[in-house]
Amino acid sequence: MLQSWLAKMKPSYSSNCSINCDIDCGLAEDFDGSLSGLGVDLNGSTHNISESFIPSLSCLKQDIIVSPVFQYILLAATSPVTKLNEETLTYLNQGQSYEIKMKKVGDQMNNSDILYRSVIRVVFHERRMQYIEREQLDSWRQTHPGERIVDIDIPLSYGLVDVKIEPQFLNCVEFVWDPKRETGIYIKVHCISTEFTAKKHGGEKGVPFRIQVETYLNLEEPRLMHCASCQVKVFKPKGADRKHKRDREKIDRCSVMDKERYQSSYDYTVLSDIPLEQVIVYLEQLKKHRSEMELQKREMDQQQQTDNRSGSLSLAACNVQPNILESASPTFNDDK
Repeated sequence: MLQSWLAKMKPSYSSNCSINCDIDCGLAEDFDGSLSGLGVDLNGSTHNISESFIPSLSCLKQDIIVSPVFQYILLAATSPVTKLNEETLTYLNQGQSYEIKMKKVGDQMNNSDILYRSVIRVVFHERRMQYIEREQLDSWRQTHPGERIVDIDIPLSYGLVDVKIEPQFLNCVEFVWDPKRETGIYIKVHCISTEFTAKKHGGEKGVPFRIQVETYLNLEEPRLMHCASCQVKVFKPKGADRKHKRDREKIDRCSVMDKERYQSSYDYTVLSDIPLEQVIVYLEQLKKHRSEMELQKREMDQQQQTDNRSGSLSLAACNVQPNILESASPTFNDDK
C-alpha cells in the first residue's frame, strides 16, 4: 500500500527509504539533561521538541503500546549535495506553503471512530541552539509582534477534522485527522535560518531547523503513538530555489567518482522516526516546565490585576479633585 502511494510521487522511494532507515539506526539516546533537548544525535548534532504546546498527558508513565506505522512525507526536494553518511537536508522558502502528507499504513483497526491528533513543531537542530531555544524564541517574538513561526494554510489543507493554533506557542500547530481519509496539511514557515545567527551573512550559513510531527490517539487523555522529523533550512522567498540551482551546478562539475559520495536528490522528504521512549521522557520534562510557566503566568496576571486596582483608585482620586476645586471656587455676582 505504501509503495503504491509513493510510486505516484517518485518511483525511487526504496533508495530514499534505505537512506532514512540508516539515519534511524544512528539515533542516540542522550538527553544530556537539557530541558529543550530531545537528544537525537544525527551527525554530531541533536534535535529536540520545542518548549511549546503539548496535549495534557497524564498518561505519560503508562506502558508504550505497539505503535501503528505512520508515514509523513514533506513535498519539498532534498539537497543534492548531501553526503552518503549524512542526514538529508531540505530547503524551504519563507512563507511558502508546503504539503506534508499524513498516512497510517496497514490495518485501520476496523474502527471507523478512531481519529488521531498530530502536533507539528519547528525546532532547532543543533545542540548549541537547543540550550538557548527559549531565549531565541522570546527574542523572535519581540522583533515580530503578532507573527508566528509556523502556520497552517487551511484553505489548501484537506482531510482535517479540527485545527487548533495556540497564539502563545509560535512554533507549533495542532490538528485532528481521520486515517481513513486522504490527509495533507500545508504549512508555512515564517522565520528564516539567518535570523538566529550572530552575524547575518546569508541563508547558507543560517542555522538548520527540524520539522517534527508527533501523533497521538485522539482521546480525552491523548496517547503518544508516533514521532518523526526531518532537517530543513529556511531561506528568504525564492532563496531555496537559487540554492538548489547552485547545488545542482556543483554536482554537475564533480567527477563521476566524486558524485558517488553524494545522495541522490528526491522531490520529497521522508521524515525519520524517533524512538517513543525518548519523546516520552522529554514530554514529562516539558509537562513539568509547562506547569511552571502556567504558574508564572497566573502570578503575573494577579500582579497585573493588583496594579490595575491601584491605578483605578489613583484615577478616582484625580477625578474627585476637580469637583472639590470647583465647589471652592468663588462665585461672581453681576449685581453691583
